[in-house]
Amino acid sequence: MTVDSDDEEQERLRAEGWMDMTEGTVFKAVSFRWRPVQDPKKLAPQSEYRPKHTSFHRSFCTVRLCKSAQGTDGEGPQEVDFILGETHGYPHVPRKLFRPPADSEQIDVQSWVTEAALRLSPGDTAEFESMSERSGTGPPCRCTLTLLTASATQDILGDEGIVVRILDSSPGGEKPRDLATIVASWRVWFKRNGELIHSTSSSRPLTELDIPPDVGDSLAGEAPPNGTMKFTLDDNAIMVALELGFKNMECGSRACVRVSETWGHGPLTPDGNPVLQGAAIWAELRLHSVKNEPAPGEHESSNATIAFALRKKVQGNESLALGSGAAASRAVRRYEAGIKALEAMLPDDTSLKGSTKTPQKGPIVADEQMSLVRETLLSLRLNGAQGQLKSQNWAAAAGFCDVVLRDDSTNLKARYRRGLARCELGDLPGSVEDLKCVAHATPNDANVRRELARVLQCQRDHKEGEKQVFGGAFDKMRQQEQEAQKREEAKQEAKARVEEARRAQIDAERKKTLAEAAAAAQESAPASVEPTAGKVTFGPEPPPAEQQAAPVPGALSPEQEQRAQDAASAILRQAKADHAAADADDDDDDEAPARARLPVSEEGQKLLESMGSNTSASAPPTLINDLQSKPTEAPPPIDYDVPSFLRKKAKPSSQKR
Repeated sequence: MTVDSDDEEQERLRAEGWMDMTEGTVFKAVSFRWRPVQDPKKLAPQSEYRPKHTSFHRSFCTVRLCKSAQGTDGEGPQEVDFILGETHGYPHVPRKLFRPPADSEQIDVQSWVTEAALRLSPGDTAEFESMSERSGTGPPCRCTLTLLTASATQDILGDEGIVVRILDSSPGGEKPRDLATIVASWRVWFKRNGELIHSTSSSRPLTELDIPPDVGDSLAGEAPPNGTMKFTLDDNAIMVALELGFKNMECGSRACVRVSETWGHGPLTPDGNPVLQGAAIWAELRLHSVKNEPAPGEHESSNATIAFALRKKVQGNESLALGSGAAASRAVRRYEAGIKALEAMLPDDTSLKGSTKTPQKGPIVADEQMSLVRETLLSLRLNGAQGQLKSQNWAAAAGFCDVVLRDDSTNLKARYRRGLARCELGDLPGSVEDLKCVAHATPNDANVRRELARVLQCQRDHKEGEKQVFGGAFDKMRQQEQEAQKREEAKQEAKARVEEARRAQIDAERKKTLAEAAAAAQESAPASVEPTAGKVTFGPEPPPAEQQAAPVPGALSPEQEQRAQDAASAILRQAKADHAAADADDDDDDEAPARARLPVSEEGQKLLESMGSNTSASAPPTLINDLQSKPTEAPPPIDYDVPSFLRKKAKPSSQKR
């Protein structure tokens, strides 16, 4: 067949209303072609419910299936009851009363029927045929399928172990919660052969029992009506599977429950007889009356709330004392009910609330009741942690302890139980930390020391196991990290040495430049000191004012200039002292020469030599004649100027040369 012919065939099929389903919703390999068919006998649907298939919700459907080859009448119609996703069903038998089918009545239901039902609404009819050009498990031939009815079923645990289907609904009826007191009736059959095992109503059908909805309120401790039983849910009164079935019903409704062998354990009546052990059963349930305990915030007063929480604590302790895992789970549910009731009285911003953050509603706790509420919450949470440990719910146990330690970090029970939970969760360091804290506070507690030793041994075994499993991979990784760190440190050290060498080179070049500038300045200085009228100067004369602003090549740093100024000041002070001594000698000797030589100290001589002067100690600078002509008068002060190349800023001379 050519491409053009394929396209023409597809156009023809689309024109006839056919649609392709290339991949199934539940069974991915299923593919088929289908088109709706107008049925003049179609009945109006009784509800708008459409078939569904999820992990916990799978519809119970009744379909009419007619197989026919194209151009022939084929087989007659067949009506089948089945649950979507299952590959077996039972022939549909219209009846008002519930009768469970026996395993011998099972018929095969092909996977494409589930996919076909998911595409229809109750009352719809469609034709289905396989897609020859695709591989898959489609209809063997052209078939006509009508979806007669569809209703909801609940796979309570998601494992097909307990499946509940509502037979007669009661919209708006109250649903029972844990520890609700109910009045109900039920009948139980073996799934294998349909044999009736037990019936609370003897041989009477449950639909014939006329029980008023408020029978639970009117009994007040009296015996329930004939054909019914009164008991408390979640109190280990009857089989767990039947209790879960009642919890998914509403008051006044009727349902059937299919229980697998895995969940077919426990008593069928509150009296404890009969008791089943691994039996697959069918059960028909009818819920007549429900009386729930007050929900959080529904109590009359804060005192009633506290009393309720204390009662839940007692009930939980009784269940916990039984020792089984199921009893521990029941105990935890009672502790949680008490916790939620107390949290509903507390403000929303208090630290006493746990992770659930139950909103505040109903009566509010009084200040004088706060200590009792705090103590009760502490006890309920610690007991809840113990119950979760027995149920092996390690994360939930650690969560209870976290809330307690958030309010009181010194609580040893919470530390100890969280340490046990952390060990099972694999948090061995955290477990060791908690248990060491408890062991340090209670050194004589043998149980704590034993658990700490066990956890430490688990930690050592875990490390040893890691070495064996990974073949020292962790050690190699640590060694590689250490080597990489050493290489990085060596790289940083080499970089620091290069930087230090660069700085040393820069300092050497700077010193060389300064030395060259100083040598150039020394060569440009005059060879002698020329006396001036009225003052003695050292070195070259100050430059004119217009030239002093220009920077001197090779200028000294501020620190060097300061040291030079300090040395010059010391020399001037010494020169003044020597001059005063020379004046005293001149007063005694009238024959003194007209020009006396002023002696220069050793430091002054060095300074003069550094400035380029050839004046020596034997030829000190001469004094001015005016100073020799008036020996009886005090000499005027002499201004010894600092050499110009030592000054930061040149000052204009105040005396005429």
